[in-house]
Amino acid sequence: MDNMNDMMPDNAVAIEEYAFFGRNDIEKLIIPESVRTIGNGAFSGCRALKEIVLPKAVESIGDGAFFGCSSLRQINIPSSVASIGEHAFSSCSSLEKITLPSGIRELGKGLFQGCGSLREICTEDEGNLVSIDGVLFTARPDGMILLVFPMGRTGDYRIPAGTVRIADGAFRGCTGLDKVVISEDVSMIGDRAFAGCTDIFIEIENPGIEFGMLPFDETANVSFADSKKKRSPYAAFGEVDFEEKLSKIKYIMPVHKKFVVPKEKWSTAEENGSLVITSYNGDDTEITTPSRINETAVRKIGDYAFSPEKGGIDRKRRELLAGIRSIFLARDINELGTGVFKNCTSLEYVLVPNSVDRIGDRAFSGCSSLAAVTLPMKIDSISKGLFFGCKKIENIDIPEGITSIGELAFSGCERMTYITIPEGVKDIGRKAFAGCRYLMYINFPDSLETVGADAFRNTLWYSGRPDGVIYAGKCVVGFKGENPDIMIDEGAVSISDGAFSGNERVENIHIPGSVRSIGAEAFWNCSKLRDISLPAGLKSLGERAFSGCRMLKNIVIPNGVETIGEFAFSGCINLHSVSIPPSVRTIEREAFRVCSTLHEIHIPEGVTCIRDEAFNNCSALTNAYLPDSLENIDERAFVDCPNLVIRGRKGSRAEQIALKAKLRFQEI
Repeated sequence: MDNMNDMMPDNAVAIEEYAFFGRNDIEKLIIPESVRTIGNGAFSGCRALKEIVLPKAVESIGDGAFFGCSSLRQINIPSSVASIGEHAFSSCSSLEKITLPSGIRELGKGLFQGCGSLREICTEDEGNLVSIDGVLFTARPDGMILLVFPMGRTGDYRIPAGTVRIADGAFRGCTGLDKVVISEDVSMIGDRAFAGCTDIFIEIENPGIEFGMLPFDETANVSFADSKKKRSPYAAFGEVDFEEKLSKIKYIMPVHKKFVVPKEKWSTAEENGSLVITSYNGDDTEITTPSRINETAVRKIGDYAFSPEKGGIDRKRRELLAGIRSIFLARDINELGTGVFKNCTSLEYVLVPNSVDRIGDRAFSGCSSLAAVTLPMKIDSISKGLFFGCKKIENIDIPEGITSIGELAFSGCERMTYITIPEGVKDIGRKAFAGCRYLMYINFPDSLETVGADAFRNTLWYSGRPDGVIYAGKCVVGFKGENPDIMIDEGAVSISDGAFSGNERVENIHIPGSVRSIGAEAFWNCSKLRDISLPAGLKSLGERAFSGCRMLKNIVIPNGVETIGEFAFSGCINLHSVSIPPSVRTIEREAFRVCSTLHEIHIPEGVTCIRDEAFNNCSALTNAYLPDSLENIDERAFVDCPNLVIRGRKGSRAEQIALKAKLRFQEI
C-alpha cells in the first residue's frame, strides 16, 4: 500500500485513535497533507510498516501512535508538531534514527522505550531541544537537561559539561553501554534514570549530587570519582559519605558486582505465606511452572514474570522470553499478574488451570502467535486488554460467571470469526472487539446493560448490520442510514457511548421508557437534532452526551438522574430551557458551557455541587436560582455571564459565591 488516499479522504483533518491498529498490510504511508492530528495508537502494531511520510502541518502525535511498528527504521517529525504523546514510538525495535523539531513543547514519557536499535536522535532548527552527538537534551538558562539517550548506542559515554540534570528514565534499558561518566556539573539524577542498565560502570564526579527514586534499579557498578587522590569508591568527600549516600538508594546493586541472571530457574517473593514467581530465568521454550519451591506453595505468577518487557533484563534475556512457545501453569496457581506474558511473540499455547480466579490487565497482550488458551471458570471478568493484538486466536470460550469484558480486551484478534457472550455479562468496554475484522457472528446475552464506544468497530458483524438502529442485545451501539427520524425499540436498556456521535442528519429521536442510561458522547455533534424526550426511567447521563447539538431547544432531565456529566450540553447554542430534577446532586464541569440562548436556570433543592465553569459563557443568562442545599460551588461556575443575577437566600452559599465572583445577588 503506497499511500492512504484509498482509506481516508484527502480533506481529513485527523486520524482517529487505533484507526489502523494491527494492520500488517501497510509497508509505506504517505499521510494526506490535510491531517493535523494523529490519534492515540493510530498505527500501533503495524509491524510491516517500514516508511512513513508525515504531513508538513501535523500538530500532534498521540500516545502510542506508532507503538510496536517493529519494521520502521527512520522517521522525520515535521517542525509543525507541538506535542508527542507517551510511548509514541515504544517498541519500534528497528528504529535507528529519528529527527525531531527543536520547538516541540511537549514530549511524553517512554517515548523510545524498547527501541533497541535507536542510535541517533537528531533535531532541526534552533529551539529548546538540542541534539549533541545524537543524544537529546533540552536547553535552559541554568544549563542543559539530558532527556533521552538512544538505547542502541554502545561503548563509553561522558555527559558533556553544562549538563545540570539527567531526566527520569533517560538511560533506562541501555544495556549496550559499558561506561558512563557523569560530569561534575550534573547536580541531579532523575527517577530510574539508569534502571535496567544491567552491565554498566557508572562514575559520578560530583560528590554532592542528588538522586531521584531508584535511579540505579537493577544497575551494576556505581562509584564516585576522585581523580586527584585516586581513592577507593568508598572514600568520603567532605560532608558527603559515599556509603551513606548509596544506602539511601533502594535496590542498587552492590558496588563492583555486575548483574548476572540468577542460577535458579525461578525468582520468587513471599506473599501471605506462599510464593509469587517474579521472573523466569531459564532458557526452555516449553515450560511447566512448579507447584512448590523449597516446600513452599506457589500461588501466583507476578507482574510481567515471563514478559520481554520486564524491567532490568538485557537483550539476550528479552529474546529468550520472546521465544517461549508454550506454558503449562501448575494446578494450584490462583492469580496471574498484570502483563504476565505480554509480548511473548512466539507463545502459541497456555494452559490456565481452573484454580485461577484473577487474571491481570494485558496478561496476553501482544502474544501474536497465541492460537489457543484456556480460561478458568472462577474469573468474574475479562480484564483490560487481556488479548489485545492476539491476531491468531480464532475462537475462545468465555466462561459462565463473567460479568464484564474490559476495554480493548479482544481488540485486534483479527482471525476471530464468532463469539458467544454468556448470560451474566453486564458491561462490554471501549473497543473491546475493535479490529476483529473477520468477527461475523456474536451472540449477546439479555443481561447486557452497557457497551463502550467503538466496541465492535471494524468487524464484519458491525459492517453487516442493515440500515437503522444497531443493537448489541438490548443496547443501542450505532445507527446506519439517512433517516432524520429515529425510533428506538421498546425494551432497549441503554444508548452506548458515541452511538449517534457526529450524525448530521438526525432531527428527531424517540427514546422508550425502558432506557436507563445514555453514554458519553452518545449524541455528540448531532448538529440538526431538534426534538428529543428523555425517558422517565433514565438514571445516567454521560459526559458530552448532547454536546454540540446546536439545534436542540428544550430539555427535561427526568427525576432519577443524579449527575449531569461534564460538557453534557455544552455548545447547545439554541437551548432555551432546561428542567433539572430534585434527584440531581452534581452538575459537572462545563455541563452547560456556551448555551448562549439560555435565559434562566432553576437549580432545585438537593443539588450539592456545581463544578468549574458549569455555565461558562451563557451570555443570555439573566437569572440563576440557587438552592440552600449547595455545599460546593466553584467561583467560576458562572464565568462570562455578563447579565446574570444570582438569586438565593440571605447568607447562603449562593450569596457567598456571588460576592466572590463579583456577580449581582438578589435575595428570594
